[in-house]
Amino acid sequence: ITFPNSVISIGNCAFGLCDGFTSIALPDSVTTIGNYAFRGCINLTSITFPDSVTSIGEGAFAWCTRLADVKIPDGITTIGSNAFSLCSNLQTINIPTGVTELSNSIFSDCPKLEEVAMHNQITSIGSYAFSGCELLSRCTLPESITTIGNNAFYCCVSLPITSLPTSLQTLGSYVFRDCALLNINRFPNALTSIG
Repeated sequence: ITFPNSVISIGNCAFGLCDGFTSIALPDSVTTIGNYAFRGCINLTSITFPDSVTSIGEGAFAWCTRLADVKIPDGITTIGSNAFSLCSNLQTINIPTGVTELSNSIFSDCPKLEEVAMHNQITSIGSYAFSGCELLSRCTLPESITTIGNNAFYCCVSLPITSLPTSLQTLGSYVFRDCALLNINRFPNALTSIG
């Protein structure tokens, strides 16, 4: 589906559960994508974001089970909670440099997600952000992170974690629960709260 250049925003729940969508090309005029805008578009395989987009709403692409090709432009500063949760074919994600906080459950239950590229401006990872990402094996936590929320990496059984960011201050409950490859020998000196 292609939208005209007159469209500047996609509203909440605008196209939720539209099974007929297979690809989406947003025009350069669009700046915001609302909450649950494309939730449950189960046949959607790709989406093209213009550089003009600055925010993606809560659950905007959740449960898009065939979505595999996602390139998020650097102009985006906000990605809502559950934005890409339950995207069972998503394999790689580059976090745009404008995003400094990863919302709760942002990529939860994406079982084929293997790689997440984070930059050095990210300060927090929300609760359940990557929980259930069983194939996630390449994800380096940047030194800029100060907070990791509850269950953020729960059941990431393929993720080898050997160190934590030196700036980390708060580590939530069950952050690395069922992470079989966790091998941390020491905690950072900045850490003030665990669980």
